[in-house]
Amino acid sequence: MGMRGYYFAVDDDFVQEAIDNPMDLLERIAPDAPSIEIGKAWQAIHFLLCGVSYGGEPPLGDVVPLRSENALDIEEPVCDVQMFALTNRQVQEAYHSIKDMGKQELRAKYHPKSFAENEIYYAWADDEEPFFEYLYDNFRYIQDFYKEASEHNRGMIFRVR
Repeated sequence: MGMRGYYFAVDDDFVQEAIDNPMDLLERIAPDAPSIEIGKAWQAIHFLLCGVSYGGEPPLGDVVPLRSENALDIEEPVCDVQMFALTNRQVQEAYHSIKDMGKQELRAKYHPKSFAENEIYYAWADDEEPFFEYLYDNFRYIQDFYKEASEHNRGMIFRVR
């Protein structure tokens, strides 16, 4: 089993509300809010873009927003849930940092041994090409989702569970 990553595109007012009061956040997200799931690729994509497991400098550090500055303080009795919020401005900046990234640029950042050395979850050490393709496919979903959110002036909630 592993933790999965989920994105929800929301209005900037909702992002501010989530920052101010993160309790019961998931119940407050509209059921029809645009969303995607990137499965277990979240940490590996963050590592691919930033070279670190958590943190990373913006705007690339906001693509999979695993930065303490984005973390929502959730004290609910929910097991293994981390949530992060991005304002529309952060979404715009993150999108512009990845919008022209293609397969070749990502492959140049891909160093399989560093994934294993840094204990990045879900790295298939014996089968590098399928792992890169898995990451690239999920990265493309993220690119498209950020493009859509950017065009509609939305912020984002990112959930790891």
